[in-house]
Amino acid sequence: SVARNCSIDEVDNCALRVYIYGNGSFTFPTTREKTISNCKVMKQAENCVREYGRNCLNTFGRQYLSIMMKGPSNILKKTCTDKGIQEFLSHKKCMNDSKSHLDECQMTTIEDLLKVKHAKRQEWISLICWYCIGLRVLRIHDIHFNQYNCCEFAKCLSAAVIDMY
Repeated sequence: SVARNCSIDEVDNCALRVYIYGNGSFTFPTTREKTISNCKVMKQAENCVREYGRNCLNTFGRQYLSIMMKGPSNILKKTCTDKGIQEFLSHKKCMNDSKSHLDECQMTTIEDLLKVKHAKRQEWISLICWYCIGLRVLRIHDIHFNQYNCCEFAKCLSAAVIDMY
């Protein structure tokens, strides 16, 4: 039998709180108190996902999960400080205004990744190339974060996604 802490439904629920894009019910907090509360919830969710990795995945799965958690972990570390909360709240309106668009981008990305499962072997390289282009756009954002506000990033990301198709 599967141990409770190896429940895919439980870790999926935790991941939904860590990866906020694609979670239509999530809105960014708009007060300091709500942001602090959100940080606690997200840190618990992060710990849940990491615990699942330690207890339930093989070595490759743990390595992959570690890579996937790097971004959310870094965001939590930067955001969940006094200075980070202040910076975060200065962008709250823009983030909430652009969230539904980024949710859509996230869901499209997931759908595209699921296509690989059903792709013919000769299509693998082109699918991987498109995926890498998307990652490059995200890395550009990460490197130049201070040069973009979230609305500009949403426009940049959507333009890149449109260009890919």
